[in-house]
Amino acid sequence: MRNRVSLVGGLLAAAVAAVAFAGTAAAFPEKPISYIIPFGPGGESDVTARHQQPFFKKMFGQDLVISYKPGGGGAVGWAQLNSLKGDGYTMMGINLPHTVVQPLQKDVGYKTDDLVPIIYFHYTPDAIVVKADSPFKTLKDLVDFGKKSPGKLTFSG
Repeated sequence: MRNRVSLVGGLLAAAVAAVAFAGTAAAFPEKPISYIIPFGPGGESDVTARHQQPFFKKMFGQDLVISYKPGGGGAVGWAQLNSLKGDGYTMMGINLPHTVVQPLQKDVGYKTDDLVPIIYFHYTPDAIVVKADSPFKTLKDLVDFGKKSPGKLTFSG
């Protein structure tokens, strides 16, 4: 009986403490949010992030602080984000290179599955283009050449 009273008393004390501290929980965010752009300034990722800054400030009462981590088709920025504590105070805008580079090169300092997208806020149209005098006139021509000539087809972004 004594153990049961002690258990109930302990649970009651824990419940009272939880209720007391629930009202003192800090609102998020309590400080500015870091926004990593894994490219240099001036591109689409930069323009989009800067467009978000005033809305972020209005919604959350905190600044959105942009930093640039260019290199490796975005891999430098992604690797940095992946090395940080997941405390909600750092985020990064990503796009196509991040989902293409890692599976192709394997060891780039991150894995695509290490991070989870929380919102899609813009769309970047992508296209495959070749020089006008290229022998490739259709996507099928390009794919067929790649299959017939492994290692001879290159691309860049």
